[in-house]
Amino acid sequence: MKLLLDENVPKPLRQALAAFIVHHEIVHLLDLPGWSGTRDESLYPLAAAQGFHAVVTNDGRQMQRPREVAAIAASGLHRIEYPHKHQGLVGMDLAIATVAAGLPGA
Repeated sequence: MKLLLDENVPKPLRQALAAFIVHHEIVHLLDLPGWSGTRDESLYPLAAAQGFHAVVTNDGRQMQRPREVAAIAASGLHRIEYPHKHQGLVGMDLAIATVAAGLPGA
């Protein structure tokens, strides 16, 4: 599986997820040249075309914007949202728990 972390996801989450989601590729959007600032309507089709299977985001408003909902649905990607705004270890713990629940097979 290839998992994309949206740019609103803290970069340290990639390392934390890699500790328990083994044998899968986890990439942060900010580590992909030219992807920073990509609008969600374009991001999901681009991610699908690049072989990603799921996107982890902290953007709770995506599902309220019809054009983004349509782009997500058309991409066929699994979307994992964790709308937690907590800082530090509490925020990281909540994000990890949400991703773990969203990927039970991992």
